[in-house]
Formats: sequence, C-alpha cells, structure tokens
Amino acid sequence: MKGMTKEGDMGKLVRFGVSLPEELVEEFDRTIREVGYFSRSRAIGDAIHTLILEQACKKNGELIATISFIYNHGSKQVTDSLTKLRHKYKGILSAIQTHVNKDECVEVLIVEGKQTELRRLVGEITAVRGVISCRVSALCKRKRGEK
Repeated sequence: MKGMTKEGDMGKLVRFGVSLPEELVEEFDRTIREVGYFSRSRAIGDAIHTLILEQACKKNGELIATISFIYNHGSKQVTDSLTKLRHKYKGILSAIQTHVNKDECVEVLIVEGKQTELRRLVGEITAVRGVISCRVSALCKRKRGEK
C-alpha cells in the first residue's frame, strides 16, 4: 500500500486513510482522550505496534508478564493453594502482596515463560476458590540484540 510520506523521528512516516463506522471513531476518540493520547495517529500507531508484537509473541512464545489478582485471605485453603502454585511454577521472577482491606489482598507476580505456561498458571490461579479477580499484562520477551 502506498501513501504520502514524510520524515519522522522513527523514520519515514506514511499517511494513509482508514474508513470506520462513525460510532467506532467516536468511541475511539473518547478512549484515547481518557488514556491521554493527543493524536489519533499516535494511538493507532501504538495499537498497530501492539498487534505486531502480540503476533510475534504467539510465534516465538516467550513472554514477560504481570499477573495481578485479588483474593480473600481469610481462608487458609486460599493462601495454601496460592503458595503451592508459587512454588510449583518456576517462571516467577518476583512477587509482591499487600492487604487491600481486612478481608482482601492484592498480589502481583512478575513471570516469564511460554504463552501456554502462563495461560496454565493464570487458569490455576483463577480456579482457586477465593480468588476474586485476575488480570494479565504481557510483553514480548526479546532476545538480546533483537529489535
């Protein structure tokens, strides 16, 4: 695909047109303002970059991720189950846990590994009775010297 070009700080920039439903554009504009983007171009560029990295990770499989979850710490069964998982999975690089209120804790694990291993770990965490919510944020693990 060809478009108009100009030089930018990341090399040559290409201008191209995108046709989208009006409602989608309005929602996109609201969302990027909330997130703090100042231009559609930057937001679209970041979205494209994220998609490319996600596909590369699916092919290569190596990820660095955070797994954040909230759980009810009142039950010894919950804490014992989560401790067993932490010891079972060898890809945990770091963990931090703090009390949110008298009944709940939030824990953040920094992990590395293949996508399938991380999915399995997240599945095991969410299956623990007493885990209230779980969220994952993953980045592609690059090999030294890779761009």
